[in-house]
Amino acid sequence: MLFDESRYKVFGVVSNRGLPGEEVIHWHRERCGKGEEVHAVMKNDLAGGQLPSGLFGVNAAWWAIVVLAFNSRTP
Repeated sequence: MLFDESRYKVFGVVSNRGLPGEEVIHWHRERCGKGEEVHAVMKNDLAGGQLPSGLFGVNAAWWAIVVLAFNSRTP
């Protein structure tokens, strides 16, 4: 977006949490980088990076099994 010839980046957070807006923003910022950690565990530790086939449906089923395995090992 351009305002007064300056460029700004606009970012929004939508949540169904019952927290005040400022607390939701702080909660969201605390999570920064956690998604990459989760994907690394699923790809490396649970063999999600080793797709078994050239067929999309088979690979989608494999990834679903990886996600289930990850969710069952997370407290």
